[in-house]
Amino acid sequence: MEKRGIALEVPVWDPDGCTQCNQCAFICPHAAIRPALLSGDELDAAPAALLSKPAQGAKEYGYHLAISPLDCSGCGNCVDTCPSRGKALKMQPLDSQRRMAPVWDYALALAPKSNPFRKTTVKGSQFESRCWSFPAPAPAAGRRPMRA
Repeated sequence: MEKRGIALEVPVWDPDGCTQCNQCAFICPHAAIRPALLSGDELDAAPAALLSKPAQGAKEYGYHLAISPLDCSGCGNCVDTCPSRGKALKMQPLDSQRRMAPVWDYALALAPKSNPFRKTTVKGSQFESRCWSFPAPAPAAGRRPMRA
């Protein structure tokens, strides 16, 4: 798939400030943010740049928030919706994050796992496999979501 790298800034994940709510992945219009659960062996084999923390509610796994810097449109919806308010996600220049592309590829290639969370919740829904992937933005994609 074509990786466009159109964003000026992309989100960078700080595991220390993250509540693992997955709201950022839920709101991302291009599925450029995806949470991942990793076994101990997968964590050991992971690229050095992959950050993780123990998964809340699934103690046998590590939690990683994979971000594709080359698929991100830079809309900032993830940062705006994050309940940690600037502690878990911060926008950084795209060029500083291009090195994270192999981490994204590794996270997407992980073995499928049984979802330990209720898939009817925002958190649990983001661990389900994707039916569609939209690497290229559709017209109007990346605009701020409308609020009532």
